[in-house]
Amino acid sequence: MSTPVPLPDPHSEIATQLAIRLVLIFAVAGFCTWLLLPWPSALSLPLVLVVDLIALWMTVHYVFAALNDLLEVKLDELDRPSRSDD
Repeated sequence: MSTPVPLPDPHSEIATQLAIRLVLIFAVAGFCTWLLLPWPSALSLPLVLVVDLIALWMTVHYVFAALNDLLEVKLDELDRPSRSDD
């Protein structure tokens, strides 16, 4: 017989996905900022601000999505014992 494989912890999966997404967002925003800032022009500062605002929006979006996923996992965990009692 084969031994049952333990299921991965959903909390750590959600946290890992969030960390990867945030690292990618900050890397892309930092790279874009690094490309735009060396050339002093009238457009460089507004473009950097737009890039940073997009990065901020995506960061907030992914953090709240992760919080929503964690809440769903918690609610599913709370529902399981009540279903087994029925």
